[in-house]
Amino acid sequence: AEDVYKITVETSEQINYVSLPWSSVTSEESNQSGPSIYADSLTSGKPSWLEEVTTGGDLQYSFSSNGMGILGEADEVPFPYVTDFTIPHNQKVRIEFVFGYYSLCDDQGVMLISESATPVWDWGQTISGLIAQWDCGESQLGWPNGEFSTESDRLENGSAYIGIIDYDPSLSDSNFRMTTKTYTGQTLDSIAVSQLLPPGEDYKIGFSADADVNDMGDEEDITVMSYFKNLKIRIG
Repeated sequence: AEDVYKITVETSEQINYVSLPWSSVTSEESNQSGPSIYADSLTSGKPSWLEEVTTGGDLQYSFSSNGMGILGEADEVPFPYVTDFTIPHNQKVRIEFVFGYYSLCDDQGVMLISESATPVWDWGQTISGLIAQWDCGESQLGWPNGEFSTESDRLENGSAYIGIIDYDPSLSDSNFRMTTKTYTGQTLDSIAVSQLLPPGEDYKIGFSADADVNDMGDEEDITVMSYFKNLKIRIG
């Protein structure tokens, strides 16, 4: 069964992102009696509802047929992409996207951040937001100051996965959750923490990545972009 969802190239661990299908939802959908949905394959440039942020440092980021790609050392610099809309503080949100896992330790990170704050990839310093990240295949979830929960590496090199992040401020327990699924929808793990953003503050969503080491642990040889593809944000 595992062979069904494994997407590999025989000569490498590269995933053929271009061949991954996408649903017909490709733009903002708003319904006064239901949830708002922002969705895009991320393969045809930046959608209008994402804002590009100048990060500094050596972080490189761009869009291609593979999706939204980010490469470089992301520590202590702002997230390069942030939603240009805010989410009401009392509204729940689900964030879903496709990503690939490589042995080069590429990471995908998503941050819920108060509107007035700057999303920065630094677990030891930034305490004004909530972060979920797939770090070298390991799920990590919680406050950036080190108070987080982890799930051990269960991902296979060269395979594509679905990452899902749920935040529901109305819940009294386990209100921030991340789930990892195979590309065919089988759940691999799901972890949750009981943590809330500052009360009364509306929030945005930031996206970053950190493909920071190769097999030899040499941070100077950064050659693999971390991609987000098929992004869908559901509010309410």
